[in-house]
Amino acid sequence: CTEMNEVVATCGLWALGSTMLSTAPVSFISDNVSDRERAQAIALFRTVGDVGFLVGAMSTGAMADAFDMDIALHSSAGMLLTATGWFTTRSLIGRQKSI
Repeated sequence: CTEMNEVVATCGLWALGSTMLSTAPVSFISDNVSDRERAQAIALFRTVGDVGFLVGAMSTGAMADAFDMDIALHSSAGMLLTATGWFTTRSLIGRQKSI
């Protein structure tokens, strides 16, 4: 971004996407896990997320150091898009099976 308007637009879209992606999996877990196992399922999800933040930061930094910052950011965006698509597809398939 070279202009302040671009920064504001980028941060706004980032905040919107982050909000949507951070609540969807927890809501999905809460809806599909029994009451007795809900706390353990959410804790497992959050633990895996923490490990992902650690490994993701290390691998993105290593890629940026070895190749280029653009390659690191685009590969991270591609992985996020792939994970979101996979989650959405699995959710829709599961919903169709239950109907």
